[in-house]
Amino acid sequence: MSRRDIKEPRFSIVVPIYNREDNISDVIDSVVKQSYSKWELLLIDDGSTDATGVICKKYADVDERIYYIEKKNGGVSTARNKGINLASGDYIIFLDSDNSLTERSLEVLRTGFNTCSDADFIVYGYNESPTKAWIPEGDGSEMVIDRSAIRKKYLPTHFNIYEQDTHFIKNFVWNKCYSSKFLFKNNIKFDENRKNWEDGIFVVECLDKAEKFLILPEVIYNAYCELNVEHLSSKFYKKQIFQYISDEVYYRNTFGKEFDFTTDHYIKSNFNMINILFSRVTNVFGIEAKTIISTTIQNEIVQFWAEKYIPQTINEKKLRKFIINGNVDKIYGLYHTSLIKRVVKNVVGFWK
Repeated sequence: MSRRDIKEPRFSIVVPIYNREDNISDVIDSVVKQSYSKWELLLIDDGSTDATGVICKKYADVDERIYYIEKKNGGVSTARNKGINLASGDYIIFLDSDNSLTERSLEVLRTGFNTCSDADFIVYGYNESPTKAWIPEGDGSEMVIDRSAIRKKYLPTHFNIYEQDTHFIKNFVWNKCYSSKFLFKNNIKFDENRKNWEDGIFVVECLDKAEKFLILPEVIYNAYCELNVEHLSSKFYKKQIFQYISDEVYYRNTFGKEFDFTTDHYIKSNFNMINILFSRVTNVFGIEAKTIISTTIQNEIVQFWAEKYIPQTINEKKLRKFIINGNVDKIYGLYHTSLIKRVVKNVVGFWK
């Protein structure tokens, strides 16, 4: 049966899990309660040490559509790739273990794929909080995005060449549903060596390979949760700055002949990100941050961003100058002083 003939597709829902005994039942229940019943749920346990496995097994024992898979701890990318390899459905959804689907999620996606059966993936809206949602706008009234529009507008927007306007479909894997055939044909997987920002590279690769995707301006995913730092994929790692720079080098090497990586927006976005990352590394690692800062500012692409950037504030002017001159102590001082001021302000506020 061809994709064009599929009227009742089967969805594979991949959930990477690590120590989620507190809320995994809510995640699973959101799938079990779907109004559309043709699905399989792949619970990929990435080495949990709490009662997560016990809870998942109970669900798998009573519903043959639910599969519990245990593996050694290797990170979210290894868990998602395990799910891709095991998926038998026509379409794949990546559901994070602290998020949930709305009751009609799969029903809406089924209708979408039957409207545009040759779409490589579908982009949909999600709830950011109980009172705030993000809804994809599409290209004007155009909701079926062809390869020409992808390459001219959507792809370059996702590595910050242009403003993140209506052509930005978010660097998340979970606000999209993918054709299994599309992922398998193009061998699109998650980089298992990454500890962060694995979504962005995956989405860019999908945009690069896609012939067509569909935008559904409907909210069918709940992305808000109670934050628990043990589970966050956004923990700060020593190599996070270098990963960011490495990604930008990859984009330039891969797409440099096709796109202009010297736009004002591109330079501004990257300079601002280095600013943010320097602040985070100083807050997390203290004096040890100097070594990371030193290595970072020796990188030629970071020097290029600093040289081309037009500062907007006094602090940006200082940072730009210090990067170009290679002054590690001055750069560290910018963020260390700011950290001390915040601590003093919080202490004073506490005693008032």
